[in-house]
Amino acid sequence: MAHRDRITNGVSSTLLIDRATTDRTGRYELKLPLGTEVSVGSIRPLYHSDYRMVTASADLQNVDIKLQKEPVAKGKVVDQAGRPVRDASVYIPGAETGKFAPSSSTIAWVTSDAKGQFELPVPGTSPSVLLEARKDRPFDLNSSINNNDPKFALAVAQTIDRERLLTRGVMLVVQPPRKLTVTVKDSTGNPVTDAWVHILQGTEEDQPVYRGWRGPSFNMDGKGNGTYDNIVAGSAYDIHASSSSHKEVDMSLPAEGTPGWNGHIEIVMPNR
Repeated sequence: MAHRDRITNGVSSTLLIDRATTDRTGRYELKLPLGTEVSVGSIRPLYHSDYRMVTASADLQNVDIKLQKEPVAKGKVVDQAGRPVRDASVYIPGAETGKFAPSSSTIAWVTSDAKGQFELPVPGTSPSVLLEARKDRPFDLNSSINNNDPKFALAVAQTIDRERLLTRGVMLVVQPPRKLTVTVKDSTGNPVTDAWVHILQGTEEDQPVYRGWRGPSFNMDGKGNGTYDNIVAGSAYDIHASSSSHKEVDMSLPAEGTPGWNGHIEIVMPNR
């Protein structure tokens, strides 16, 4: 495929010029506007392409593209009883995804087969790799949309040593989402009744693109108490509390299943 960068109203974006499928000999043909500088590369599962910048001209004939096979991790998705989980999404999230789900910034993404097995490309050189797996709940047309409704029947997040992942593989044990409760008080111990509490997977420093955006909210009862039902096993979260009468508070929540996690947090908000 060929694409070029463009800037519209100060915003940079990528415009697809043309794309084609290679034949048996690996050859392809693209139609490029004369005089346009474009980036030419290829997409193939489990391979990395060396994109090349070229200027389309009358004498441009051949642009050779080299593909390098990415290291591949093999693994299996099972539930807590050890049963294989088919059709689970397994992926390496981008640093700025800001949510537990594949997105445009996801680095790699595959689906487990009927035996729960998967093969996932692992690009980059980072010594550790964050893997996430999820099995969505069946979609119910009669259910209302609520940020606090459990989105996943089963899910897990796990950071794994890269060398171990590539040489020994991994078993991802997906689990039902956990419930987290919160109590919001002021500095004198009284409940903050107008508090809003929002939750974001990961930390704000890890996800700069989402600064100022606070993700799903807890269900608050108007008495300073609230619940959130979508905590994913093994995932850390960033918590933000706001109020019209008190100062904002940010805090990090330990990953579920690690020391410091007990399913409940207490937030103390100073008076304005």
